[in-house]
Amino acid sequence: MRTGRTSGLLLAFMLLAVWGGAVGCKNHSDCEAIAVGTPLASLPQVWGPPNQSTYYGCNQLSPPTEEVSLLHCCSDGFNQPVDGGLRRCASGLVDCGKLPPFEVWRVGLPFGDWSCEPQPDFPSYGAPYKCYVWVRDGRVIGRCSGCEPD
Repeated sequence: MRTGRTSGLLLAFMLLAVWGGAVGCKNHSDCEAIAVGTPLASLPQVWGPPNQSTYYGCNQLSPPTEEVSLLHCCSDGFNQPVDGGLRRCASGLVDCGKLPPFEVWRVGLPFGDWSCEPQPDFPSYGAPYKCYVWVRDGRVIGRCSGCEPD
């Protein structure tokens, strides 16, 4: 009788440990968890100015405002200037030099630099999830995130 009860407790403990381990595996957050207005100094693991990290865009811009779209266009390494400081953006030609000053920072764990779900073409590889923030006056004004390549 005692063996049955012990086995039941052992089984319950093992199931709880497996469930707890599975829940605990997600030790990261989404870039969306960074609120607009968050002080850059409060974010862990950030890289950027003065040694600006190369930013080549990502697919999820937020908040979805015209300003964030312009920040994305004016800082994207693939979107090279057309004529002087003009860039061809979704909204047309934009003089990026006339935007109020901003910086691009890459954010690490827990918001970025974790592995995405593997894709069917590469089942053993989870592309890195990147999180970037645009900052003005020391505060986040927009975010860009996604799995590479997006």
